[in-house]
Formats: sequence, C-alpha cells, structure tokens
Amino acid sequence: MDVRQLRRAARMTQYELADRTGISRMRLSLAECGYVSLTAAELSAIDSATVSSAQDRLQELSQLNRVGDQA
Repeated sequence: MDVRQLRRAARMTQYELADRTGISRMRLSLAECGYVSLTAAELSAIDSATVSSAQDRLQELSQLNRVGDQA
C-alpha cells in the first residue's frame, strides 16, 4: 500500500497526517506523487499515525454502537 492509500484508508487529510507525523505536508504530497522517497523513519511515523487513526475510529464506532444499544 502506498502513502496515499494508507492516508485515505485512515480517512486523514495531508494536513492531519503531517501534523501527526511531523513530516511537512509538501513532502507528503511529493511522496504521494512519486517525486521523493521517504525514509524508513518517516514511513514508520506514517504507519503509526494511520494505525492509531484507524484504532481511534474503531473505538468511536464501538462507543456509538453501545449508545445505540442503550437507546
């Protein structure tokens, strides 16, 4: 999966991913377009940010389901 696919799967904007990883939005954009290669550390930061974002969303959905079950 490429950076754009990971970011979109986590339902994040480039700005959000940049904020969570410390990688500039411009560098993320250039990487998504294939103009630059990211370092292993940058890829690790992206992986961590997108995984935590997905976990956050799953937790939110779980809480919404519990609220819906109580109604």
